[in-house]
Amino acid sequence: MPKYGVKFDYDLGANRESSKLDKCLICDSDWQVRWTDFHGEAVCITCGAPYQLRQPSGGDYKSFPALKIKENWIPICKDYWNKTRKFVFGGKSFSEFTGLQEFDDWIKQNHPEMIEKNAS
Repeated sequence: MPKYGVKFDYDLGANRESSKLDKCLICDSDWQVRWTDFHGEAVCITCGAPYQLRQPSGGDYKSFPALKIKENWIPICKDYWNKTRKFVFGGKSFSEFTGLQEFDDWIKQNHPEMIEKNAS
C-alpha cells in the first residue's frame, strides 16, 4: 500500500542513507527517496530524480548522495519539473517507466538539440 510516495516499508531506509541533502537538487522538495532496482540507487519521490546513495560495484562516485543526471541535463530536468510538475522515473528498474514517454515527447518538442547531441 503506497504511503506518501513510498511504495514499500524498506524504502523508508533509503531516506536514512544520507543526511547530506535537505532538498532534491531537481525539484527542491524535502529530501524523500525510495529505492530502485539498482544497488544503492534511489529516486526522489516527488520528481523521480535518481541518486546514488551507496557504492555500486564498479561505480566511481566520490561522495554520496550523487545526483545521477549528466550536468548538461540538469537545467533541462529542472525546466521540465518547473513547467509540468510531473514525476519522471529516472532510476533503473525492471518494470517502472513512469513518465518517461511524456518526458521524451517534451524533450523532442522543447529541446530537440539534446536529442541530436545524443544521437551522434
